[in-house]
Amino acid sequence: MDSHEAQLANHEDRIERIETRQTAIEDGGQHYFTVIGYLAYHKMHTVDNAEAQRLGKQATTLSQREGYSIGKATDPRYGQVNTYHENILARILPPTLGIQV
Repeated sequence: MDSHEAQLANHEDRIERIETRQTAIEDGGQHYFTVIGYLAYHKMHTVDNAEAQRLGKQATTLSQREGYSIGKATDPRYGQVNTYHENILARILPPTLGIQV
C-alpha cells in the first residue's frame, strides 16, 4: 500500500507542476507564476491562503517599484489571481519563508 500511496503522490505532484506551467503559458510567458504556483513548481513548502495573499501584496509592491508587469491567472477557487515574474518571486519568497536557495 505504501508503494501505491507514493506513486499517487508522485502523480499528484506531476499534475500540479503541469498545471502550473500551463497557467504560466496561458498568461503570456513561462516566466510568470502565481505565488502558490511558484512554490509548487520549485517544490518549496506550501503556504495557506492568508500567507499567499500577504506574499502577493509584497510581490505587487516590488513589481510596481521595479517596473515588472503583473499578470492574471484564472483560479477555480478565487476567479482571478495575480501572477508575478519569477525574478520578483525569487527575491521575496525564499527570504520571507526562511528558505536557503
